[in-house]
Amino acid sequence: MNRHGVLDRSLSYHGGVCRWFTCPLLILALSVATGLPAHAGEADASAAVPVPAPVPVPALEPGEAREILVFADGDRTRGKLIGRDGDMLVFQSVRFGELRVPAASATVEAAPVVGGKAVAADGTEPARLQPYTMPPSLPAGEAVVVGPAGAPVEMTPPGIWTSPAALLQAAFRFLGPWKGRFALSASLRNDTSSGEEIGVDLGFSRKWQNDEAKFESRYYFSRTDNATVRDLLKGNGLLRHDFRGPYFISYRPTAEWNRNHKVNGVAAVYVFTQEAIGIGVNLIDRKDQKVGLGVAENVFNLWTLSEESHSVRGVQSLFGEFDFSLPWRITIAGRGTWFYSLSTGDRGWEDQLEVKKMFSDTLSLGLRREARHNNPDRRIADYSLFRLQLGFDF
Repeated sequence: MNRHGVLDRSLSYHGGVCRWFTCPLLILALSVATGLPAHAGEADASAAVPVPAPVPVPALEPGEAREILVFADGDRTRGKLIGRDGDMLVFQSVRFGELRVPAASATVEAAPVVGGKAVAADGTEPARLQPYTMPPSLPAGEAVVVGPAGAPVEMTPPGIWTSPAALLQAAFRFLGPWKGRFALSASLRNDTSSGEEIGVDLGFSRKWQNDEAKFESRYYFSRTDNATVRDLLKGNGLLRHDFRGPYFISYRPTAEWNRNHKVNGVAAVYVFTQEAIGIGVNLIDRKDQKVGLGVAENVFNLWTLSEESHSVRGVQSLFGEFDFSLPWRITIAGRGTWFYSLSTGDRGWEDQLEVKKMFSDTLSLGLRREARHNNPDRRIADYSLFRLQLGFDF
């Protein structure tokens, strides 16, 4: 008997053993491993493990144009660009369904040519693949969806008033590179005298590499025992340009409307404007520390509404300003101006100081002080204000 004959009989013998003895044991082992009962009659419905149904992936219609979504790390997925929703790309992927990806972290490219030729949209004739052009950014709350025929389909814009986050994102998109800030302070008192005080600030600012623009408006109102103590509306702006080196030039317009001012007990409601053109030098010019000094020529215009009079004066001034960024997201900024009239010798002082603590990217708490003493034009009001402000930056 040769070697092959022994092997054939051995396999036949072991096959019979497997048929009568080993196969039931193998079936039992497979039943335990897979969680199924050894016998169909012993199946327990409560022990069965439900198998989730596969989630269907929306398939693209045949003949639709194909693009490739390329992520910043090089990953790619094939599909079709639906449109843009704000800063998000809406992409219908063949494998993953609808994807929403920030436009800054991905790009869309035309599908590569297969076999040296590109397939036309109807799949019948070869056509040259045109370079893909990204759609332009849309205003807040708008999106474009491309229909089967390639025509844009209008979507219902989401309401921006439904949540503070949506409102904030809409404000960001509207302002673009500009930054805004809204601050509010209010107090009520009822002890020996009753009264209330309110202060509202609203401002916008923008910085370039060597230029800065800022516009601010403030309203102050206070009343004691039903008598108005202060009713003041102010607005000021800043246009500044930094030259190469430490020098800069600035233009600061200011407007003030005081509706509760008296001179010698007589009502003297006025409108006051001030224009200051100055040049200065940056003593410290770092990202977190700035200190500057300068001189300015000021033009004062005063309209006394009760007397229907108007006067113009030229006043010179020296000014200093600083802006410090401290740890724990605290900033301290201030400006002081010393006025001196070469023609009359009148002197005066004006200053602003603000300490602000940012609790988040939008919420802040600040302490602001404003003061004006012995202004060269004595017909306008001197004042000193301290306010604790709750701010909202956007």
